[in-house]
Amino acid sequence: MPSTASETFYDLAVRSLEEQEREVNSLRSRTGTLAAAAAVTATLLTRSIFTDQHPDGWIEWTSASIGLVALGAVLFASVYLLRSHAMAFAVDAAVIREEAKTDGKLDDVVVLQHGLTQNLATMRAQNRVIVEKLRTAFAAALTALVVETLGLGLGATLV
Repeated sequence: MPSTASETFYDLAVRSLEEQEREVNSLRSRTGTLAAAAAVTATLLTRSIFTDQHPDGWIEWTSASIGLVALGAVLFASVYLLRSHAMAFAVDAAVIREEAKTDGKLDDVVVLQHGLTQNLATMRAQNRVIVEKLRTAFAAALTALVVETLGLGLGATLV
């Protein structure tokens, strides 16, 4: 348990950055399930849509097209979520030590904690923009999965 204000703030900064990292990992781990659900939905429904003379008529073509475009959106969002992004979740201890040594503050624990706290808060703020984009991409992929299911499902029922 932190005993000083600087330790408390440092501890809060560490926990905040760890929480952000967990959120990113959670989004990425759920993305595989989302992409698999989109693929299974497409596999199960497109066979019945594209048989014999189908799709036939504008409603079948429209629903099939909407479903396939939504499938593409799920896959595009999934790739975006899974690709590498420039985020940082830890400080480089060697660099921080050298900076403190150069500044003559290597033995001042409170100053080091303040500096590390600020460094961690800055990293979290810089990550925030990318994390928001990842959240948006995941929400878009979920929405596209629903649209895909509805579009392909309607197309399959009209056959």
